[in-house]
Amino acid sequence: MGNGSSVTCRSTKYVARHREIANAMWAVDPKIQLVGVGAVGEWSRTMLEQVASHMTFISEHDYWHGDPDVVKHIEQAPEGIRRIAEAHRAYVASCRFSRKERAHRLRRVELLVRFLRVW
Repeated sequence: MGNGSSVTCRSTKYVARHREIANAMWAVDPKIQLVGVGAVGEWSRTMLEQVASHMTFISEHDYWHGDPDVVKHIEQAPEGIRRIAEAHRAYVASCRFSRKERAHRLRRVELLVRFLRVW
């Protein structure tokens, strides 16, 4: 929910809006799977701490900086995935879950990594 330049508000405001929209969407169809917007760092940590129970996935974007050699360009993928996955493992291990999220702490939020090429 929300993406890119359309998400310009502070994380606390966005978290409240995400929760509100997720509840409305699940009221219509409780089986839908929702994707939360991630950005490695405090943004993703806040999303996991505050609204993990209101998303099925969290999406991270990894922007590769172009290499004229296509093979070298693609070889950046494993390191990007590793960096994002390690950051998320650290968040989950150290999150200060809100009272509402504590009940959902054992529920796993899947990590989606979207790679965008930048040439």
